[in-house]
Amino acid sequence: MMPWQEFVFVTESVFSLVVLAPLLGDRMAQVPYGTSVPSALIGLVYGGTFFSTGVGFSALGSALAGLMWALVAVFRSPNPEPTS
Repeated sequence: MMPWQEFVFVTESVFSLVVLAPLLGDRMAQVPYGTSVPSALIGLVYGGTFFSTGVGFSALGSALAGLMWALVAVFRSPNPEPTS
């Protein structure tokens, strides 16, 4: 049985994944790098930290949330218009 603290972290990660999934499908969505890149880094760092302390479900959830934010950074950040 997972401790309640890990349950809280997993629930937050699942919520992030559910909220971010439609964003990736929306071709009109634009999320600034200033939001998506730090969020991706935080998720990946949390994932590594949780992994190192032995809370595997939290590690997986946080790493997946970080990966989702990284995908948002790649596919949904505003592209500057080319100048002629």
